[in-house]
Amino acid sequence: MKLIGYISPTKRLPRPRQEWLMREHDLYETCESIDDAIRLIRKGRALVIPQCSLLASKRDDIKDVAQQVHERGGYIIEAATGRRSDSPQDAFEMGIDAATKRVLSKRRAVEMATKYDDDHPGMIKARSMWSNAGLSDAAIAKACGIHQSTLRRRLGKRDVMPGVKPARKRKP
Repeated sequence: MKLIGYISPTKRLPRPRQEWLMREHDLYETCESIDDAIRLIRKGRALVIPQCSLLASKRDDIKDVAQQVHERGGYIIEAATGRRSDSPQDAFEMGIDAATKRVLSKRRAVEMATKYDDDHPGMIKARSMWSNAGLSDAAIAKACGIHQSTLRRRLGKRDVMPGVKPARKRKP
């Protein structure tokens, strides 16, 4: 069986990382164009990709690429997970993961750019204020310069005493 590799370098997943993911597969040829890779697919050949989310920018386009590969008698192997598109369960999971990665990649990129780790001054201040039931999430976020959702994700659910509600901002 001949394996055709497809590499699509991105900022999130550069070429060396993609090549590393596909290192275990004995590739017959590697393409940087999905159209060229599809043209090489024949019965008994497989398209090896680092991650399914790299096939296209829209979920419908990913579905179209998968259909074209299957119409030509081939299937897709996702190198990062080992899943194959000729297995219904694997194909379903590949599609869900690809759609999720496309949606979350922008949020993840913003998080990685700001990197609110434990040593960040805003996180140190937020951690000390987080247990204070008299402060709202919005007040803590404003004081620390970190978005509320980031604080909730990093610090977890607030410990508020039973019957005590966090203070709310009053309308003037």
